[in-house]
Amino acid sequence: RIEGTAAAPVKLVPLDPEPWACLGVAGAATAGTRFEHLEAWGGSLGTNGSVRFKGMISVYDCPEVTLRGCRFGANLLSDDAVNLGECDQILVEDCEWREARSDALDLDMCGGVVRDSRWIDSGNDGLDMMTCRLLVERCTFEGSGDKGISVGEGTRVLVRDCAITACHIGLEAKDACRALVQRTTFSGCRVTVNAYQKKWLYPGGGQAVLADCTLEGSGVIDLSAKRRSRISLLRTEAATVDRIKGLRVLEALPDEYVELEAELAGGA
Repeated sequence: RIEGTAAAPVKLVPLDPEPWACLGVAGAATAGTRFEHLEAWGGSLGTNGSVRFKGMISVYDCPEVTLRGCRFGANLLSDDAVNLGECDQILVEDCEWREARSDALDLDMCGGVVRDSRWIDSGNDGLDMMTCRLLVERCTFEGSGDKGISVGEGTRVLVRDCAITACHIGLEAKDACRALVQRTTFSGCRVTVNAYQKKWLYPGGGQAVLADCTLEGSGVIDLSAKRRSRISLLRTEAATVDRIKGLRVLEALPDEYVELEAELAGGA
């Protein structure tokens, strides 16, 4: 446990110009890991001799982990500022990432909730998901060098009441994922939503449903759906689209997404 307070956070920062390694937590005995009011920047990566921790803050194979009220600055060497992997139940709440070197929060094979958090000027992706089942709500993503939200490798995600601004790509869906995006505003992204198949290992590309969303000010295009991928709109308007074949307009939410919403919203 790391238990700081808003008035007196715990800080992990460099002692000198060289980066420190990482904070790594791993194993089933770590159930209940909780980081509250932690500030960390200037780290890199490391190993304990058997586990390679690829994030400045890494938690692996932990049945239950909470990050609350944390602030993460630039990591200096590692790909990820924070990497959570194979964690059955995560809660990320009221956290902030600024100027991550590459991906800010990378989630691999995790389930749970990410809410009320902020990503600012991530070098690559703000939130990157691989094979996750996740609710993401009331979050903001600004200025990501690649994607604000990256949904991949069979992930099932419900994104609602978020704001995604000035990212290279607002949201990307790939590799047999399903993303239901509700009441979310996209503004000033180069490409607002992109769907495609990256890895042929997966049966098809990404699929996303945008329901009651606002798309405005795209630099290049609102929607792009490549081969074997699909973007569906429900009470959402798009001005510019690519590959009309991969786009459809809905009158109601398909049963698959009704079930997805019920499952993932129930985890809140």
